[in-house]
Amino acid sequence: PKVEALPKIIRVPFEDPELRSHFLKHEGQPGSELSEELAEHIASGLGRRTEGDTVNLTELQIVCQRLWQSANPETLFRQKGIQGLLKDYGAEVFRHMPRELREPAVALLSRMLTASNTRNIVSENDLIDRTSQEEDIDRDRLRKALHQLSSGQIVRREPRRQIYFYEITSEYLVPWIKERVVERDAAQLRLQAEETEQELVVQRRRSVL
Repeated sequence: PKVEALPKIIRVPFEDPELRSHFLKHEGQPGSELSEELAEHIASGLGRRTEGDTVNLTELQIVCQRLWQSANPETLFRQKGIQGLLKDYGAEVFRHMPRELREPAVALLSRMLTASNTRNIVSENDLIDRTSQEEDIDRDRLRKALHQLSSGQIVRREPRRQIYFYEITSEYLVPWIKERVVERDAAQLRLQAEETEQELVVQRRRSVL
């Protein structure tokens, strides 16, 4: 959608009588209305980072959903902004991901970033092959992790001439992904240091004997 159309798109569920009765309830609980002023702020925030006059529909959906589910959407938007809302969404997807798939997921995401930390479009075969070879991670785990990332809207899956390509859905997620990569690398270094220390202890004991 175009930036100028966003306020109207955001407000439609609350201005149509039939939709309003549905959207002001969420799983048996009240849903929050997104005011005209908040709709303008959302449109402005998304418009500042877009190329041209259109916006990323996935970003719009995630931001509006999280605000709609909040008890006080105006306050939440002031506190978090667009990037904070998307970052929280990414963290939530990871929390619900099976623990054994989190490391493969981070490894896959790191290969969907360019050297200049922008989104990169990668074919499924290249993504799985490269990550499996460089990280020594089972291909089956990688495919399961990729499916979790896709179903969670962290990455977008697009068919082109019978080949599937993947890219990160939002530039706003890049800083959060970089944090996950740094955390993963630090954890691996700690593990390597612990293993090296254990080997040195074993060698010292042997030398004493």
